Amino acid sequence: MSRPAQSPTRRWLRRASWACLGLGVILFGYVGVLVGYQNFEQGRLSSDWSRQHPSRLIPNATFGPANAVSLNIRPHMAQGEPIASIALPTVGFTGVVTEGDDRGILSGGPGHDSQTAYPGEGRLIVIANHNGFSFSWNNLKNGDPIVVEMPYGRYTYTVVSRRIVDGSDNAVINSAPPGERLQLITCWPLWAGALATQRLVYDAVPAGGSS
Repeated sequence: MSRPAQSPTRRWLRRASWACLGLGVILFGYVGVLVGYQNFEQGRLSSDWSRQHPSRLIPNATFGPANAVSLNIRPHMAQGEPIASIALPTVGFTGVVTEGDDRGILSGGPGHDSQTAYPGEGRLIVIANHNGFSFSWNNLKNGDPIVVEMPYGRYTYTVVSRRIVDGSDNAVINSAPPGERLQLITCWPLWAGALATQRLVYDAVPAGGSS
């Protein structure tokens, strides 16, 4: 006994549902690969960093006077080289920061904008992160600490503002006020991946208001 023929609309809906399911599987697999790679890379970097720069041996650093320009400008590491560890204690985020902020580098964890300064130099420091790995950043609040450990010192900053800007808004960096300031930047919305068109920006200043 033959089955009744399906209507064109029913066939179209069935095919569309299978297509959506297939797309969902592909996206889930893509995200899984990204998260797996980031976890692997951060695990490797963290192990190497802890061995080479034990936290107990890194001194607490002091900041210079506000608006001072440091004479101790350090040469930057090569692209992809680990330069620091970063911790956001109130939201449970830790990571090893590498030099550079292109897509390949950010697929492995936080990256430092090589056009900006290093902690302790009295100027703007920018650290970016892939939005897929920044979900905990959404819970940062004014007054929360950010701890950056460089091989030469531990620097603590305090979050003072949160803003969302257009992805092409270079004023975020170009119009930063003088003095030492740390900016954390990630694409927004956090769930949008490569389709995000905006940026979530946190501004932080040296703890104690010394800059």
